[in-house]
Amino acid sequence: HPFRTRPISTSTPSDQATQAFRSKTRHVGITKLIGLINSLVMLVEQSMQLDPFARAVFTFHNRRRNRVKLLFYERAGFWLMLRRLEQDHFVWPRREQTVIELNTEQLHWLLDGIDIDAMRGHPARRYRHAS
Repeated sequence: HPFRTRPISTSTPSDQATQAFRSKTRHVGITKLIGLINSLVMLVEQSMQLDPFARAVFTFHNRRRNRVKLLFYERAGFWLMLRRLEQDHFVWPRREQTVIELNTEQLHWLLDGIDIDAMRGHPARRYRHAS
């Protein structure tokens, strides 16, 4: 039978994958991940002079702007998310200040590759009743 498999060890393939994942994360991944989170938290506190425990998402990019890291605190710990673009790059807002504030919609636009500076809404208008 062409699809028959023969067991080569007493553990199932999923057990082997889990064990390999555990050994990799125990020796390599966890240390680097904790160090990365800690360094980003220190960057938020010291360089940005902001509270890393605030209800905010802190967003960082690399020089080539093809990777974005999102750091935020939720209830009992930090979340760290990474998005890597294979061919494109993120269009970062052009501002004088080092730290800029975006609303949730603007963050979604940034992650979708939209140039926030090029987005223009309708101007605010004030009308009066004609007397």
